[in-house]
Amino acid sequence: MCAYKQFSMYDRRIIEEGLDDRLSFRMIGKLLERPASSISREINANRSRLKSKGKMSACFEKSFCKVRELCSFCSHDKRLCQNCAEYDCRILCDTYIAHVACPLLSKGRFVCNGCKKRHYGCTRSLRFEYKAAIAHASSTRRRSESRRGVDMDCETFEKVIDAVRPALARGLSPYEIATVYSDKVGVSASTLYRWIDKGYGGMANIALERKVGFAPRKKHKGEKAITPHGEERSYDAFCALDDDEKQGAAEMDTVVGRKGDRQCILTLYPRPSHFQLYLLMAEKTSDATVKAFDALERAIGIDLSRMLFGLLICDNGVEFADTERLERSVTCPGEKRCRVFYCDPRQAQQRPGCEKNHSELRQLLPKKSVSFDALDKRDISIVCSHVNSTPRASLCGMSPIRMLKAAYGEKIDALLDAYGIEEVSRDELTLKPKLLNDKRKLRGKEELQF
Repeated sequence: MCAYKQFSMYDRRIIEEGLDDRLSFRMIGKLLERPASSISREINANRSRLKSKGKMSACFEKSFCKVRELCSFCSHDKRLCQNCAEYDCRILCDTYIAHVACPLLSKGRFVCNGCKKRHYGCTRSLRFEYKAAIAHASSTRRRSESRRGVDMDCETFEKVIDAVRPALARGLSPYEIATVYSDKVGVSASTLYRWIDKGYGGMANIALERKVGFAPRKKHKGEKAITPHGEERSYDAFCALDDDEKQGAAEMDTVVGRKGDRQCILTLYPRPSHFQLYLLMAEKTSDATVKAFDALERAIGIDLSRMLFGLLICDNGVEFADTERLERSVTCPGEKRCRVFYCDPRQAQQRPGCEKNHSELRQLLPKKSVSFDALDKRDISIVCSHVNSTPRASLCGMSPIRMLKAAYGEKIDALLDAYGIEEVSRDELTLKPKLLNDKRKLRGKEELQF
């Protein structure tokens, strides 16, 4: 005999076929290499009741039956069950059921499978059959219901919820909460998602930033456009590079606020570290982009600049049009600080990391809701600090800032100090727009209008 395991759908089909062929439990058990007692318990637990073909026979004790409260929810505590107008007492009475039961069912088979009168000639009110599909669904449902509920006592659950709710209100995702508060929460991100979905502790899916719908985008028809920067800087040329070079590339893009704003944000996303660097530009032009790169190189040096941003891939926007000046070093004349490649037109999926991580920036600066002209460099530093302090599953729970420090050591301090980026503690980590207004109040700045 094999070690105990749950009956599969295949096992239950063998049981059904064996019962239809009038095999004994012992014979069916040999086919499945299971004891006969297991077969008996399976049939008795997962059989289903057949609809009666005839009327229920009269109860031979009805004239002198004094039974009351067969229904556990009965409100007529002084009324005899035989006089009840709401329910038929014969359905609930064990004495009646035992009297009208088929003698073959009471002899150990439990079901009508294999009976000659199963389909024709039997008018008994109590009939059962074993169907593999129904039995499997019943067993699965029963096992699922047995595991429902929270696997902890009420007091512990309240402590966990008290740690989760404030973090959720600050815009942290269940994964980030389960990671940074692992000592207080003690459950996985998937468990938190289930609790939120079921509404435990007053939580709701609306608190999850990414559980929202998106408007369908316009579909552009026509032939594929070719990048104006030539084949040597195309996405196909980028794909022809070594895999190590491609994985170490940095993605570049710009983010705008309201329509008519002059200022915009230049985003740089080095793929290996998942770090997001935001640079505030006075306008969305190629000159402003070149100036931002020149300032970046002067602040961190050409060596670190090449390590982090030596290979860039961006779209065909006008702000990235001056390739020669973008690649030319400002601190080492005659040398290049980077190589620039361009995606195909209208192919945002060729820069997946940059596009995906813009959603975290938009948590703090909602799209079309805040004017970027009102932002200053300190606001951008705060956004960078909080976005890059969140743990990432792709980094084994580390934050991008910690990843950079582990990879580059003290070298990375030049970048963090130059742009005022610092790691935020878990209790202060916030991904909600109110963060910027709270910080601006402390600096005596006017609040942003969302």
